Amino acid sequence: MIRTKQLSAVVLTISMLLVLVGSFAGITAGRAQAQEAASTISPTMVILDASGSMLADDAGGQTRMEAAKDATSKFAGSVSEDSEIGFMVYGTEVGNSPEEREAGCQDITTLLPVQAGNSAKIPAEVGKIQASGHTPMGPALRQAADELPKEGQRSIVLVSDGEDTCAPPPVCEVAKELKQQGIDLVINTVGFLVDAGARAELECIAEATGGEYLDAQDSDSLAESMKTLATRTARTAQSSAQEIQGGDAPTSATQVPADVETFSTKLREKTPESERSISNQEGDGAEYFSVPVAEGERLAISAATVPGASSGATLMDLDVRNFSLTMHLDDSSCFLANDFGNGIIDSNGPFFASITTKQSGGAEGDCKSGNMVFSVARKGGPFEGQDIPAEVTIKRFANENLTDVPEAFPSDKESLTPPPATPEADQAKKVTPGSWFDDATELTADNTSSVTADIVPGETHVYKIKSEYGQQLRGAVKLIDAPEADKLAQISGLDIKTLNSARQLAGSEENRPVNEHQIGEETTFGNSARINYRNRIGEDGEKSGDYEAERAWLDGDQYIVVFFNNSWGAGKSHDVADVQNVPVTYQLTTELVGEKIPGPAFEQVAHKSPSSEAQTSSQQNPKGTEENEDEGSSNMMWFSIGAVLLAVVVGAAIALTRR
Repeated sequence: MIRTKQLSAVVLTISMLLVLVGSFAGITAGRAQAQEAASTISPTMVILDASGSMLADDAGGQTRMEAAKDATSKFAGSVSEDSEIGFMVYGTEVGNSPEEREAGCQDITTLLPVQAGNSAKIPAEVGKIQASGHTPMGPALRQAADELPKEGQRSIVLVSDGEDTCAPPPVCEVAKELKQQGIDLVINTVGFLVDAGARAELECIAEATGGEYLDAQDSDSLAESMKTLATRTARTAQSSAQEIQGGDAPTSATQVPADVETFSTKLREKTPESERSISNQEGDGAEYFSVPVAEGERLAISAATVPGASSGATLMDLDVRNFSLTMHLDDSSCFLANDFGNGIIDSNGPFFASITTKQSGGAEGDCKSGNMVFSVARKGGPFEGQDIPAEVTIKRFANENLTDVPEAFPSDKESLTPPPATPEADQAKKVTPGSWFDDATELTADNTSSVTADIVPGETHVYKIKSEYGQQLRGAVKLIDAPEADKLAQISGLDIKTLNSARQLAGSEENRPVNEHQIGEETTFGNSARINYRNRIGEDGEKSGDYEAERAWLDGDQYIVVFFNNSWGAGKSHDVADVQNVPVTYQLTTELVGEKIPGPAFEQVAHKSPSSEAQTSSQQNPKGTEENEDEGSSNMMWFSIGAVLLAVVVGAAIALTRR
């Protein structure tokens, strides 16, 4: 569908076109590494018109060529270095006289082939361009298509100020021909100070390939149009953790080994609709797990849904119930604290729930050591009939010694305002953030850290910053750029969550509305107090009583999760994995404040596995899932090799005996 608009900014135009072209493929297996995700941007060739007509001095006090150069350079600055981009021009080698037409229709130069790392090189190439020749749009499109990869999604962004001067064949027929060849190619076009004839031609090119057309009148509007058309799909993550499926009841709970810290599971819809109720603890389905707990051990257990790219339901969907993610302990005497995840209107994106247990092995009637059963339950939301992928994390704290730990700190949300000093956006580092915890983008802990990132609806960004006891994370998210309101949903915002090293909420949940009227506005977030183990445990192991401060109790990595949450105004949750959206740019600034304090000391404990083999657990040296899996695979490999060698030795011994 073609949209023709008058925009007020050129740099934004080019930027949007390229982002549009650079589609991020969803991660279908394994870990969602940031670099791997970035490399899945659809390869894009940018074609810039440098014909003689670009010398006209009518682009807001500069020539069209000068305006286009400025816009292209600004656009390149907004593109990540690992984006696969090429840069091509036409009309730079010969003049535009009728006598030079034959040579002019072959006057196409690839300044940069399509590859990663070109965004930083484009400004230098732009500076060399001298406009002079014809407008061979058709031949340029063919050459660009030839230079793009032969498989997968590909894109072309064409910026021109006039009609093709090298027909026949008409350039629109060339575009149709490329599409009919089965090439997975989208061509987006920008008309720069064009007349009606050129506009119709550029619109036809875009329409023939499923692309978009935009108008631009000066350097700013050209840049804006390029950015508008530079849409992409959402990057998503898929858990790489070992999968363990839960049981259907406490008595059939699945045993989770003591050395497993993170595992993936599926939250299944089990409860018949007729039996669902608000008070039903199992919701629409609960998964039950059993974990060994040693004498003197405390657990912090969390669950997180691993979302695909989706756009949520709204209040107009009266048949859609609010979503919730909950966790429960089968033995309530072990319960110390919890947090639930709730979706009031939008039920997409990652949700988090958690439980912290009392220390096991207390007096009669207190939390017993042995096997502890817990459940993860789903309720409501727009995902009826679908399994919801999730991850469960278990952190263990054995025989805690709090002798040197000072008294709990009170909640201090006021300290989050004003936000940390935010540098100008162009001074912040541009990043492609991780999509999940195992590839979270690390932020500087020693001083103020500020980064910018582009995000599209349905996408999750994860950051981490290493903190110590006594410190408090302060942060702010500022909206830098957003498209016009008619390109966004009725409800649109960046959901911001702060989590601790156990993936439990470590501060209040915040939201930064996303629309063009919110540009430049900030939302603060962070730990609700200085981090102190006693904030949750208190003096006697029965909680401190300060609910807000309780969440700031674990040192180590503090995670910042940013999710672009939006609704389409009607209908249930939509899968937007293949939908091209205009990116929104935000700036994330963080700092750690507060004097460091001593933390608790822990001891190792031994667990008895179902096979009665001793396993040890120590909070001082926690092992991640990946490490455990690697060790497990390695151990199994050596076990197999040993078994084979043993068989060989035994066989040889028997043979020798028989001699």
